[in-house]
Amino acid sequence: MLKAVIFDMDGVLIDSEPLHYEANRILLLNKFNIELKYEYYKQFIGSTVKYLWEKMKNDFGIDGYTAEELKLMADEIKEELIDTDGYEQIEGVAEFVCGLSDHYKLAVASSSYLKNIKRNMDNLGITDEFEQLVSGTEVENPKPSPDIFLEAAKRLGVKPCECLVIEDSKNGVLAAKNAGMACLGFINPNSGNQDLSKADYLFESYEGIDENFLHMVHAHCFDEPYIALDTDRLNLREMQKEDAKDPVCKELIKEALNLENITDTDLEKYIIDYRNNSYKFLGFGLWVAQLKESDEVIGIVGIDRKVNGDFELGYFIEENHRRQGYAYEASAEIMDYIRDFGLDSVNITVKKENVASIRLAEKLMFDEFYSNDEYIFMDKKV
Repeated sequence: MLKAVIFDMDGVLIDSEPLHYEANRILLLNKFNIELKYEYYKQFIGSTVKYLWEKMKNDFGIDGYTAEELKLMADEIKEELIDTDGYEQIEGVAEFVCGLSDHYKLAVASSSYLKNIKRNMDNLGITDEFEQLVSGTEVENPKPSPDIFLEAAKRLGVKPCECLVIEDSKNGVLAAKNAGMACLGFINPNSGNQDLSKADYLFESYEGIDENFLHMVHAHCFDEPYIALDTDRLNLREMQKEDAKDPVCKELIKEALNLENITDTDLEKYIIDYRNNSYKFLGFGLWVAQLKESDEVIGIVGIDRKVNGDFELGYFIEENHRRQGYAYEASAEIMDYIRDFGLDSVNITVKKENVASIRLAEKLMFDEFYSNDEYIFMDKKV
């Protein structure tokens, strides 16, 4: 279960990398006549300032100054730039953090110095939203080692598997995954062309994500139950590999996905693939319908993408629970839910003798567009 969200700072909470790069570039050019290329500099994004200057001192053959002295000179330039222009805020981030603090333990885990973390959080007005502020200078190894995130989890009093990290750099993502945590990668153009492929999910704007999205990312990472939708009487949750062992659930899944002859082992693998290919990339699929009062599985309902690219509404209700309005209750909620996914239309295929399903489709405002001797094909514009 997700209990804590850990934020990197630079590039995630504040758009700091352009200013840091500019301060370092000015110092090297004015003091040593060295031109700092961004392609070279971006390798340090997500690592510590100490590591940055030790490596640059060695790579550029800078003598007569320690890494700490170089850092202090760059800091002076950076402070002047901050006083003049300040850090550019990332749109929507303050509101996003405030919306999470009532639900999860929050921490900042940044390679920056602690005083800089505190100052930047104060400037954003969100310092009090975080239980812990952790600096990379307080741990032994920099990112991509997991030290800083493990320390944040320890201070929050949670297990690594109960954490989700938000990062914008390759090193940061690797550190989160090395710590055994779920990771959400923020695509920040100012962080350079970062390889975020190891993140569980990617996002481009804080305005497009919320608490439910974080819960889904974490659930997918650790194969935990995730309730995608609910109605008055039902919870609609994603399928899990454990469903392949449940007698009622596995038979409903086989029926819904036309997998009558599949073995339990192969069904488990199929469900894992379905989670990765439907829920993760489409954001929807066929869900397991459970009664809220008892958690009893009563059916499979949802939108399935067919081989030809069409999207089809399906409802498969266990025999003892038919004619009680569950299919309509779930389907109406699903059709409302998918309006934000950019689909043109959704289809239903119904056997001609299945009068109840035809009436349900008509109640949902589906119209017939084709029929043959056995089936009626209906669709609805979304």
